[in-house]
Amino acid sequence: MDFTNTFDMLSAGMDNYAIEIKDDKGTTFYSLNDPSINDFSDDLVYARSYEVDQDDKQVWTFYLMPRNKNVLAERNKSSSSILVFGVLISLLMSLLTYFYQSSRNENTRFRELNIKLRVANRSLREERTKAEKASKAKTEFVSNMSHEIRTPLNAIMGFIEVLKESKIDNSLMEYLSLMDVSSKKLLLLVNDILEIDKIESGQISFKKDVFSPSEELRNIISIYRPSIEAKGLYANLDIDSDSKTHVIADIGKFGQILTNLLRNALKFTEEGGIDITYEETVLNSDLNISIGIRDTGIGIPKNKLKTIFDRFTQIDSGITKRHEGSGLGLYITYLLIELLEGHIEVESKEGVGTEFKISLKFPITEMQPETKEPISNSIDLTGFKVLIVDDNKVNVVVLKKTLDAFGINTYWVGNGKEAVKAVSENQYDLVFMDIHMPEMDGFEATEEIRKTQKDLVIIGFSADVTKETIQGAKEVGMNDYFTKPITFDKLRQNLSKYLVRV
Repeated sequence: MDFTNTFDMLSAGMDNYAIEIKDDKGTTFYSLNDPSINDFSDDLVYARSYEVDQDDKQVWTFYLMPRNKNVLAERNKSSSSILVFGVLISLLMSLLTYFYQSSRNENTRFRELNIKLRVANRSLREERTKAEKASKAKTEFVSNMSHEIRTPLNAIMGFIEVLKESKIDNSLMEYLSLMDVSSKKLLLLVNDILEIDKIESGQISFKKDVFSPSEELRNIISIYRPSIEAKGLYANLDIDSDSKTHVIADIGKFGQILTNLLRNALKFTEEGGIDITYEETVLNSDLNISIGIRDTGIGIPKNKLKTIFDRFTQIDSGITKRHEGSGLGLYITYLLIELLEGHIEVESKEGVGTEFKISLKFPITEMQPETKEPISNSIDLTGFKVLIVDDNKVNVVVLKKTLDAFGINTYWVGNGKEAVKAVSENQYDLVFMDIHMPEMDGFEATEEIRKTQKDLVIIGFSADVTKETIQGAKEVGMNDYFTKPITFDKLRQNLSKYLVRV
């Protein structure tokens, strides 16, 4: 029997495969696509036997295999491609799943961090509020303490000035001089504490003065030379500069730096003296200044060199110290130089001496400093009418004594409310207005007076030296602000600007 057509119909579309069918005697009676069983391993050949006649027990064997090895290679290649593609898809899905889970975890973490951040911000706002309250309380405390300390100090120094002008016994004059020195030291200490508070609270401001640094150094040395020579010491000044070069800077702060270093050298030097060197170079439009102050004093121990610029630090501390002082001068000097973007360094050897070197840079200007004519003590201030507004009777007595010595007619009231009434009922040339007073303070009184008296000269006169108070005095309409204590000469000079006889 010929089954070729039948099997061809059954195997249609199997172009990539080969088929072979054998009878029970092993004779091939049908084949497709030239099968080669021996070319393939057993696992690549599908073989199946079928019993076609139960009576004769005839068994036909069916073989299915690839058409050839090329087809198998292509199939393997396709399978490999599918496998690689499947692996990539699996990897991609795994990554997507990982990133999705990571994103969820990060979102959860970010939510927790946002909660913590909100709590931290709330705590920060609370702490900032506390800090602002503490800063305000500190400022108020410094202001009040400044007023409370300087007010009696003003009375002490004022009475010393009054007694100096009177005729007293020479032995008493010596005591008076000692009182004067002691009161000035106390005032210096108070000023140092206030200066530190201004610097550390960021309230310090720098003026823009026009001056020659070398000339200012000469002036400061000339002031301290008598004290240096009175101690049996020498003072050598070596200046390498063009004194015609002027800069724009705060002459007061510059002088304070030099003064602190000179006072420090003078305090710790018993023999020998002080050598001061000054050099300046012009770079672009700036003047670079180098100043050295070397003494032959006790020197600084090596283990204390790193701490001398700390506040309240002194070389000889404890109950056995020989040199007085608060330990604030060098600390203030260091802070001022740092704010001026300068540099300071120190070299010292115990028993030999100490040298401070500072470097500063100031912008050069073509402007010339204002020349102030010296004010003569013979300026006539007699006959002017001045109202003193102050609740402290001791300070009133001191100021009245001083103004009486100038020939000024003085009148007194004890608070701002009385001052407003007095000004409305009388004619005055000038009003000295205290700040801290009961019932109505100096600011409120000045504002009330300015409603009707625009040209009356009102000068704030208080022991409060804080920046806020001085600025507030200008804002309410005061012409000027004098701080207690004030010397006779300075008061006369300042009054001559406002009490002008036409």
